[in-house]
Amino acid sequence: GAARTPCPHVAMSLFAAATPASCAHAARVRVALWNLRHGGGNERTPAHALHLLALDADILILTEVRAARGSQLAAALAPHGFTHTCIAAAPHEHVNRVAILARTPVTTVACDSPRLVVAMTHTAGIGPLALIAAHVPDESAPRGRADCWHALLTHARTHAEKNCLIAAEFNTSLTGMDPHRRGQTCERHMGTLTSLGYTDSWNSRAAAHAAAWSWQGPRGERHRLDGIQLSKSLRKHAETAVYDTTCVTDGLSDHATCVLTLRSTATA
Repeated sequence: GAARTPCPHVAMSLFAAATPASCAHAARVRVALWNLRHGGGNERTPAHALHLLALDADILILTEVRAARGSQLAAALAPHGFTHTCIAAAPHEHVNRVAILARTPVTTVACDSPRLVVAMTHTAGIGPLALIAAHVPDESAPRGRADCWHALLTHARTHAEKNCLIAAEFNTSLTGMDPHRRGQTCERHMGTLTSLGYTDSWNSRAAAHAAAWSWQGPRGERHRLDGIQLSKSLRKHAETAVYDTTCVTDGLSDHATCVLTLRSTATA
């Protein structure tokens, strides 16, 4: 996917003046999902901040956040309007966790583990919005994978009748939409999300390319492991969902950013 054009109010400097809240149209909400790859680093953390600002998002959902680098990233983004944070607790600072950074207030509803947090926010034109942020372990950690999926589905059921989005590194491709991934487990859980009324915000049949990917492995393998699922009532607000792979090409992460744009039904 191609990189999004930055909002004209966003100065591409971490030391620029704060981004006005009016930068985002009142009827538009943009959500970005991204894996920071082991929390970032001395050089990557400033570059991460610039990349995230260029997405012109209102809500950032991040995985593989670590305490020290995560705090530095949040501090860099705060002057640009991301003053509300929800970061999963972890037993020590070197544990990867998920985090939500937003321009509007977020309230933590549940934090089951460093890999899953549920929050509520209120968005213009859409109203209350439940956010489920998750990082499902891969097949090398079967117990943790099963536990995370169980917790994710529990919260998905709770919020299925509301405006809810699940932004996650599922580490699970979607059967029938994505290319086969050897050794994959837990495919049935993606089916459970479908049975609960959730749909993938990205649709390969409408994409510009034959297939999209969100992760590039060490041997060049590519799979779509990250995505944003929408509840039935939120689906009507979805406008576009794209994968921006330039951050992988630039060496910022081994994961692409997934960017979802929502609009109120009055202007969609």
